[in-house]
Amino acid sequence: MPVIVTNLSDPKQEEGSINASACALCCLVKNRKLDPIEIIPGGAMKIVRESPKSAIVSFKAGSVEPAHHHTFGHDLVVLKGSKRVWNLSKKAKYDLVVGDYLFTLAGDVHRVKYFEDTEFFIKWEGKWDIFFDEEMEVAKSEISKEADDGFELIFNKRISASMASVLALAEKLWAKETNHHMSPQTIWTPSICTLRLEE
Repeated sequence: MPVIVTNLSDPKQEEGSINASACALCCLVKNRKLDPIEIIPGGAMKIVRESPKSAIVSFKAGSVEPAHHHTFGHDLVVLKGSKRVWNLSKKAKYDLVVGDYLFTLAGDVHRVKYFEDTEFFIKWEGKWDIFFDEEMEVAKSEISKEADDGFELIFNKRISASMASVLALAEKLWAKETNHHMSPQTIWTPSICTLRLEE
């Protein structure tokens, strides 16, 4: 497996810290221009691999993805920021922060709100497509009355992880041979895979 993080000799770098310029995914984001997602305001994306389709995606704080679904399931790892995902098919919602991993099944209808500027790595099981199941104004209205939405909030059981662990996981997700068989520490349920990351 290729080296993802390399400790560069930097006297200012504290022991155990990570030099962000040395990680592969950080360099992808830093050195590439993300293209605006025309159909969803506040979003931008850069395809980094065609098969399986993988991308770095960013959304500005306050952005909303109206309810939608895809032909293929997808994995994602949050690299920066935070967001909430409502899986309308499962009547469940997930608060995701840096280091969190979420798998969404093909066809599951989901809506997303971004609480702060957020970036994530995403890999689809096939081609990327999107089918909207509601208008933007309907999504915003539903989010505003969230307290009465009847969705169960699923809490991720995560432990602290260094960014190197998160990026190593993203690299594994990106690799063909992974095929969703991560490790014994992976917890699977029908609508989410929560991964416990270790230092």
